[in-house]
This record gives sequence, structure tokens and C-alpha cells, in this order.
Amino acid sequence: MTEGLLPLQLTGLWLAGAAAASLLCAWAYPLIGQLIAPWAPGARSLARLVYVLSPPLSAGLVVLVVTQPAMAALLIPEHCHAGVCGGHTPVYAAGSGIVIALAAGLSLAAVTVVVVLLGALRTAVLKLHTLRAVANGAVNSDQPYQVLQTDAVVACCVGLWRPQVLLSQALLQLLQPEQLRVVLAHEQAHAARLDNLRGLLVRWATLIWPGGRALQVRKELSIDAEQACDAYAAQMVQDPSLVVQTIRQLAGQRAAISGRGMSFGMHDADARIAALQVQRPGAAGAHGNAWLWGGLWFAVCWSAQVVLLTAGFHAAIELLAAAA
Repeated sequence: MTEGLLPLQLTGLWLAGAAAASLLCAWAYPLIGQLIAPWAPGARSLARLVYVLSPPLSAGLVVLVVTQPAMAALLIPEHCHAGVCGGHTPVYAAGSGIVIALAAGLSLAAVTVVVVLLGALRTAVLKLHTLRAVANGAVNSDQPYQVLQTDAVVACCVGLWRPQVLLSQALLQLLQPEQLRVVLAHEQAHAARLDNLRGLLVRWATLIWPGGRALQVRKELSIDAEQACDAYAAQMVQDPSLVVQTIRQLAGQRAAISGRGMSFGMHDADARIAALQVQRPGAAGAHGNAWLWGGLWFAVCWSAQVVLLTAGFHAAIELLAAAA
């Protein structure tokens, strides 16, 4: 028997840990949703993003723990191998075909998923280039958006790394100047928050979540983004009633384009209006307790992931080694 793990086995361990932690996150998500429900939309959005993206970090900590005897001793019950007892890195049989094949299989699956995701990203980028090709007007300080020559009412933010606001000619003709300020502030907030990139990361991170749960977190993240941008627009124009008026006027309007851009007409207008009228715990001041308890809860969740996965994976690796 040899103590230690090969690089390929470490990679397989990390991938399996990330998958297991992701499923744990999916199972516990309803509890997280209830915890952050009273928060401001911007805080909820960030908390949801961090939570969904936490499994790879948890898996990395698991790999670190199980390969460091001093750390492993804190989380793994003391046991013996060939008369040597105590906490130690997992033991594997030299050249174990089972362990190496499992690690290789996990690595191959990960590479396949990455290739598929890159293909989907390339398709989205090509659609974005096509959309920009039909837009007129350069982006400058006087006109921080591009105009789509279409009869459809369109207001959206497109792009991942350098988002851009697109407004249709029909929308410009429909809205009053003060309403246009609301829509532009809303879409610029999407660009500043990188909401399209956030949505893409969450979509990728929840690929192995149960279908209903994955759709739930993606939808709720999108709702958070819309409400956060509504709040920003209300702050910019210093007139929440004007934002409410604009939402009502554009309610039900959808961007007549394909892709995953954020559109001003997304989601239920009544819910967005209600969110503007409710003061929610946010970033500081009297609402600091929300952040404190939320932070403690996330720390507990991550700690639980690391403890459970460390003990489970240590036992699984050594069972496979024993069977080899």
C-alpha cells in the first residue's frame, strides 16, 4: 500500500467533490431562499450567485484537507493501516486500476461538459455579433446606447464582458424623455452589474441540479436583477413613481430578439412595482444583522460541505483501494 494520491486522482477527487457539493447546495437551496428573502434585491442577487458558485471552492478545500495529514486528523476518525494509526492522507493501491479509471472517467466527463459549454457560448457570441451588426449609432457620451431599426419595442442589455444597451426606434418614439431616462438607467445598471455574465455562470453551475430546482434559482436570480436595476433607476431619476409609470407602460413588452439579454419587459410588473415600494434590508446601517446572520449561515453551509465531503471521500477512496 502507498500513501498519497496521483495528480489524476486529485483531479477526479476535486471534480467528484464539486459535483457532490453542488447537489448538496441544490438540496439546501429552499432554506437559503427563505433566509435571504428579506434582503434588498442587490444583496439577494449577490448571495445567490456566491452560494451557487461555492461547490468548486468547497471541493478544493476537501482536496487540500484529505491530502494534508495534520488537517485530515481534525475531520477524519482515527484508524489504522499496517499498524500505523491516526489521521493521514487516503491510502491507495499502487497502480490501482479502479481508482485511476474512476478519476479518468470523471476528468473525461468534465472535459466533455466544458466543450459543450464553449460551443453554446460561441453560438451566443455569434448571435450577439449579428444583433450588433443591425444596430445603428456609435456609443458615445451623448448617446450611451445603440439603436435597433425595428417596429418592436425593445430595451435590453447584451454582452458578457463589455455589455451594451440596445434600444429600438419604436421604443424611442413611444417613451417620453423622462421615461427614456428610467429605461436607460435600468439597462445601464444591468451592464454595470454584469447581469448577463452572472446569469451565464449560474446556468453553468447548476447544470447537474435537478431540473425544477435549477430553473427556480435561475429565475429568482433574474428577478433579483430586475428589481435591483429598478431600484437603481429610481435612485437616478429621484422619482420612484416615474419608474412605476414606465414599468406599467412597457409591461408585457418583450425584446423581439433571440439570445439571453436582459430586457426591460421581463417578469411580472406588479411584483416589480411592489418591490419598489418595500424597504428591504440591504448593505449597511440598521440592516447589518441581515448580513451578519446571512454570512454566518453561509459559513455554516460551506463548513458542512467540507466536513461531510472530507469524511465521505476519504472513506470512499480507501474502500476502492481495498477492493483493488
